Amino acid sequence: NQITVIVSTGYSVVLTTVSATDNFLPAGTTAYIPYIVRNGGNANDVFTLSVSTIAGQNWPLNIIRDDNNDGIHQDSETTVVTQTTTLAPETSFYFFISVRIPSDAVDGSSCTVQLVVKDNYGAGTNDNWPVSGVDDDTVYDDVLVKCSIANLVVVKSTDVAYAKPGDVITYTLTVRNTGSADATNVVVKDKIPEYTDYVAGSIKLNGGPKTDAQGDDEAYFDSTNKIVVVQVGSISAGNSATIEFKVKVK
Repeated sequence: NQITVIVSTGYSVVLTTVSATDNFLPAGTTAYIPYIVRNGGNANDVFTLSVSTIAGQNWPLNIIRDDNNDGIHQDSETTVVTQTTTLAPETSFYFFISVRIPSDAVDGSSCTVQLVVKDNYGAGTNDNWPVSGVDDDTVYDDVLVKCSIANLVVVKSTDVAYAKPGDVITYTLTVRNTGSADATNVVVKDKIPEYTDYVAGSIKLNGGPKTDAQGDDEAYFDSTNKIVVVQVGSISAGNSATIEFKVKVK
């Protein structure tokens, strides 16, 4: 007796991300979310790729081919695609979802996008292969992209409401980052009022005393222009820095 066994054609989508990415970005930038789609079936196949906004802002979207398959977007990678190349079984196609955050986007605004991948040349119909009851022929993935901006607010106060010649006034500047991103390389400059003299050695940053000479530490007094300069550095989101200095009324 001779028995003929025919292996049926099966289709399957295997979708993974290449690496973790930071999708909390400033306005005017583009998020590139990397993906790999693999042909998990047993025949040559072409997968269709589509992306749409399902929540939040309607920011510009695209699917971009990852030319060198490294999961890191280069400026030269600009080819927009809507489907993969023809994939043999167990071969893969690399791409990015690109989400452009507009330059006028406000801090905390976001866009949730959904990627849809369909096998069998875009049919995406569940054929119960290789596992019965598991639909891996149309695969979805949702990703959140959020506008994250550092926003600095400075509040200036004094320790007295009134002063006369000879009095010393302490000024306090509170620099708060009310945004959702860390502020870096923060520098604060404040010109002392007319008819006052700077009190030598009075600058403090977060309670720590600083010298008046430039280059010794984070702060100095510009005696030519009568300006207090403090290099605060970084202020993380939701936190603040405090600067103090004193002047004497002439």
